[in-house]
Amino acid sequence: METLVAARLERQALLDKRTRVYNFVIAELALGEPLAERESHRRQLLHLEEQGKRRNVTVQIMPAGSGVHPGLDGPFVLLEMPDHKRLAYEEGQQSGALYADPGKVHVVSQRHVMIAQRALSPGDSVSFIRRLAEER
Repeated sequence: METLVAARLERQALLDKRTRVYNFVIAELALGEPLAERESHRRQLLHLEEQGKRRNVTVQIMPAGSGVHPGLDGPFVLLEMPDHKRLAYEEGQQSGALYADPGKVHVVSQRHVMIAQRALSPGDSVSFIRRLAEER
């Protein structure tokens, strides 16, 4: 457990590097399901709100009832390496796949664009998270 917590804190510290840019799209339904007690869930939402206010972090919420969109196909991560090589990682319940092939990375990148267009704007998303936290 200590190793997992240390790794998570190390990943979290990456957000402090202002030379890196992060974009997250999170389903509203994922935010509404508390996995901890009420106050803990509220603190998690407030933390997410604060992260969304960072200059190098964009958080967008995909509203419930958004209909069919590419985000329903499952989670993915787009990465750009220091040498500008782009990678895509798609994760399933039992396996994951890392793509370096430019064609496959392009398809995943296009999905990200379509998802971001359907999601709430970053400002509206931060406000949405705040309202959700206040309801808790």
